[in-house]
Amino acid sequence: GGQDGSLQLWNIRTTKLVHEFRGFGSAITNLEASSVVDVVAVGHSDGNTVLHNFRFDESVLSFKHSEESSVTGLCFRSDGDESLVSSHANGDLAVWDLNERRLRMISHEVHKGGVATSRFTSGEPVLI
Repeated sequence: GGQDGSLQLWNIRTTKLVHEFRGFGSAITNLEASSVVDVVAVGHSDGNTVLHNFRFDESVLSFKHSEESSVTGLCFRSDGDESLVSSHANGDLAVWDLNERRLRMISHEVHKGGVATSRFTSGEPVLI
């Protein structure tokens, strides 16, 4: 992902460019693969998070927590709950309900400064 919002998909085995995606309009700060084939969460410097289907090059869903804080990390739950957590440069964590397409909860300033990343333990509802 680039500062201009562009994104390229490369085959690292053949070192060939597979596809160049249209621009997202804001610098890409984070990528996270989902358990759904071909769908990836894309975090942006403008606070926007987009679920994007790479096969069809179309956005499925978009969330915005804050215009003042870039997305610094993304992680999906792997215990059957359809949710995504976005961490932000201002120390916030936002939990998004993917089925209802809405913000489920937000924890403000859970970390002094930015949250670099967050991860769910495999198959558990525990966020680290």
